[in-house]
Amino acid sequence: MSVVQIENGVVVCAWRDVATLAEHQAKYPDLVGDFMEADAIPGMELVDGAFVAPDSPVAPRHAGTWAEFMALFSIAERRAIKTEEMGDIDLALLFDELRAASTISLGDARIDAALADLVTAGALTQARKDEIISADFNALPAAS
Repeated sequence: MSVVQIENGVVVCAWRDVATLAEHQAKYPDLVGDFMEADAIPGMELVDGAFVAPDSPVAPRHAGTWAEFMALFSIAERRAIKTEEMGDIDLALLFDELRAASTISLGDARIDAALADLVTAGALTQARKDEIISADFNALPAAS
């Protein structure tokens, strides 16, 4: 058994390292959302109390890990972000929080604000910010 996060009736994240909601809460106290114990994987839909594979391709996943989030950026963008972090303590503190989080949601207003600051600083273009905010973590290449 594992714990899954549900958004709009779809599994968006699964934790295999915990088996109960109590374990999940103890290990990840800062996470908020709808969680339940289930054997399901991201993309599965909750229909009448049961998890089923979607009829269409896997639903987009807009919540991921820090590594998946950083994979959305090019090396040049990562360098620019690190440079901005060194000069902006608020941005640095936010990125520290994100590094420590088990899940990063692209819908988080703090992500949008941080990326907007990076656009203002010239570290990202508005078009890249828009691409990143609407990215699907399922579309990332598999880690090798």
